[in-house]
Amino acid sequence: MARQAAIRTMTVDALVELRTKIAQELTLRSGEIKKQMERIGSYVSQSVSSGSHKTSPMKGKPVAIKYKNSNGDTWAGRGVHPVWIREALKQGKKLADFAVGPAKAAAARRPSGRKTKTAKAKSKAKAK
Repeated sequence: MARQAAIRTMTVDALVELRTKIAQELTLRSGEIKKQMERIGSYVSQSVSSGSHKTSPMKGKPVAIKYKNSNGDTWAGRGVHPVWIREALKQGKKLADFAVGPAKAAAARRPSGRKTKTAKAKSKAKAK
């Protein structure tokens, strides 16, 4: 509040001089900020080029099809289930029913996710 009162009592010449000083100070500080940003930018570009931010070697490479239905719809087994697989799973089909190639053999070997009571008891006995 005291500064507002001081500004109101200043003459026009004093206000113009104050505005010039403020503009000079802002220019000086913006130069400092630009220098700091350049230093940060060069640091970031060095860290990225040095390999600290690696991407997956598989990124952008095609993946073999693992699942296919009778209509010819395919899915590589990555990401969210496509609609046609979700609907089939709701109808009671298993993912192994759609497996093709090596995925079909792997699905045949893979045990079901459920454990029977005897299997649970065996795994507990092994853990002890």
